[in-house]
Amino acid sequence: MKSRNYIEVLNDILIPFSADFMEGEFIFQQDNVAIHVSKVSKAWFSSVEIDLLDWLSRSHDLNAMKNLSGILARNVYNG
Repeated sequence: MKSRNYIEVLNDILIPFSADFMEGEFIFQQDNVAIHVSKVSKAWFSSVEIDLLDWLSRSHDLNAMKNLSGILARNVYNG
């Protein structure tokens, strides 16, 4: 996926979701994958006035979803 594709997904999914389910301001969390931190992506977030959570480089262990998916995978494969 490229930054432009990522922005299309955000336009198609994040914007409608936030309009329907989020009240007021929110902070969007993403990791430091190249398409997330590209100039194009950062400019898009700025243009739609969505704040981003500051995220440290190489901090995968801090991402709750990655930890949860690891726990779920272990539970599935261990029966």
